[in-house]
Amino acid sequence: MPRATPITHFDRYDKALERFIALNHRYSEASIHDGEAALSGWPLIPAAGALLVAALTLMGIRPRFNEYR
Repeated sequence: MPRATPITHFDRYDKALERFIALNHRYSEASIHDGEAALSGWPLIPAAGALLVAALTLMGIRPRFNEYR
């Protein structure tokens, strides 16, 4: 059996590191996809909330304005 050299050890380390990076990359891509899918309807929620706040504000201010007529 041939003796392992530092280059052989480095090659094994490099291959293991490549597998580790590939595994983490796949997990990261899957997590990003899941997160984007979970937030697919999100842009409508703040817009609806802003309209609701504006409407409630006007409804609350209108009686005060009517007091000054």
